[in-house]
Amino acid sequence: GFLELIIGASDGIGYVYTGKTVFYPSSGTFTSAALDSGGNLEYGKLSWNGDLPSQVGANAIKFHVSASADNNTWTDFMGPDGSANSYFQAQSAAGTVTISGPLINGQRYLKYKVYLSTVDQFYTPALNDVSITFSDNNAVDRLISDVSDNTFEITRPEITISAPGNA
Repeated sequence: GFLELIIGASDGIGYVYTGKTVFYPSSGTFTSAALDSGGNLEYGKLSWNGDLPSQVGANAIKFHVSASADNNTWTDFMGPDGSANSYFQAQSAAGTVTISGPLINGQRYLKYKVYLSTVDQFYTPALNDVSITFSDNNAVDRLISDVSDNTFEITRPEITISAPGNA
């Protein structure tokens, strides 16, 4: 928006100062594209990096997750208790929360939804990147073929999928 400030002077002449001001919306959401983990797995952690000015207030960045076995039928977006009434909450500009649970583990696809809010519209929270870790529980998915004499040992590797920055 624009701010116009009219200031009167003792000489009877009024001065108008016009300047652009930035007002951020008080809230908004972002839903990721489907992230394909490639197989049977156990989800682990959701991590983020962003900016969380103190002026935005508490719980300015919150997350829900949704999962699907086939990328067609999805669970409802949910928080840590499996309902839409709870959220994975960011208490700082960077952090990690556990997202593992019976409603999403074993599902090939995952989406996250971010809820951003501010109590002071001159300031906004920002989310720069999100990462999700998971462990592959299916031995077939962990198969590595090697024609050399090398020996490989793989035990539930941790894998990270990341969304692009400036989500």
